[in-house]
Amino acid sequence: MTRDDLVIDTEPDAEGCARITVRWSAAGTHAGTFWNLPPRDRFITFRGIEVLAVPDGRIRRRWGKRDAEDRRRQLAGGGTR
Repeated sequence: MTRDDLVIDTEPDAEGCARITVRWSAAGTHAGTFWNLPPRDRFITFRGIEVLAVPDGRIRRRWGKRDAEDRRRQLAGGGTR
C-alpha cells in the first residue's frame, strides 16, 4: 500500500501498565506492489492485535497477530468477509 490514503488506528487497552494490548486496523488503496502482488487499485482493510511489554516506558517485546487470510483474500480480488 503506497498511497496517501493509508489509515492506521490503534486502540490501547490501558496506560501505565507493564503490558499493553493494542487492537489496530489499517485501510488503504493497493496502489503499489504489496506481498509480491502487482497494484490493483483496490481499497482494502485489515486488522490485527499486538501485545507490548513496556516495563519502563519503552517497548521491550512485542507479540502480534494480523488477519493475513482476509488481507490475502482482498489482495487476490475476493473482497472482504
